Amino acid sequence: MSSARQTVDHDEMRRWIEETLGPIEGEAFFRTFERSNLAFLHQDKTEDGKLSRFSKFVSRS
Repeated sequence: MSSARQTVDHDEMRRWIEETLGPIEGEAFFRTFERSNLAFLHQDKTEDGKLSRFSKFVSRS
């Protein structure tokens, strides 16, 4: 089963977002991300091995 990963690493987030969804505006995005105390939850592959676009922002625990 494929599972989602949670991260707060800006480089990992930028890589995943740009490879999967397209370019993002950098510093303003990450300032808001940090100020809101969020984590990025994402899935690289679906259960059948295809590229997954699943992602969401969640509160850090």
